[in-house]
Amino acid sequence: MSIKKKPKEDDHEALAGEEEAVTDGQNYVLVPPDGGWGWLVLLGSTLVNMLIPGTLKSFGVLFVEFTEAFHASETAASWIPAICYFLYCSLGPVSSYLSSKYSYRTVTLIGGTLASLGLMLCYFADSVTFLYFSYGMMFGCGAGLAFPPGIFIVTSYFVKYRGFANGVAISGSCLGSMFLPPFLGYLIEHYGYKYKTKNKQNSPPPPQNSCRILNYIIYLIY
Repeated sequence: MSIKKKPKEDDHEALAGEEEAVTDGQNYVLVPPDGGWGWLVLLGSTLVNMLIPGTLKSFGVLFVEFTEAFHASETAASWIPAICYFLYCSLGPVSSYLSSKYSYRTVTLIGGTLASLGLMLCYFADSVTFLYFSYGMMFGCGAGLAFPPGIFIVTSYFVKYRGFANGVAISGSCLGSMFLPPFLGYLIEHYGYKYKTKNKQNSPPPPQNSCRILNYIIYLIY
């Protein structure tokens, strides 16, 4: 962001979207660039919005796999997304407070790491109860922390194109909901949830699995 002297208090248009800074005893404002590095920030925000809601809305693909793998009832398995969605929606105020106190980047990295660890631990699950903790609580907390800063940070880099930038960032949720479920279905079909049984040629099962592959993607992007 560039720095300029603080405009008059009655110049509301000039003050919109700007943050104050003090340098050498004088008041300045940080002016959003409306482009440049801001486009990369917008790209990162869109990816976060694509992965977090997209993964949450892809649970229907995993639901059948979980009930079959652990011989659980539909009622028991339905508590996994219930816990996850509860934490995802209720941690918005906490994420906003932490973002203001520390930084958007810090909170997003913490949330992304927590969400990735939750998905990784799903590989070691031996019951639906374990998934309550790994997918429901850990991934839910990570998603609840990482999602709000991805929206807030866009407003710090755009003023003139703020409406367009917010629209692009929010569209990531739609893209994730469209493409992640079939992608996850493909992974489960070819790799299985934890492993895939031997194929017709009696070759050994692949070392990877759907949860670990999805975890790698999320962690690398964060």
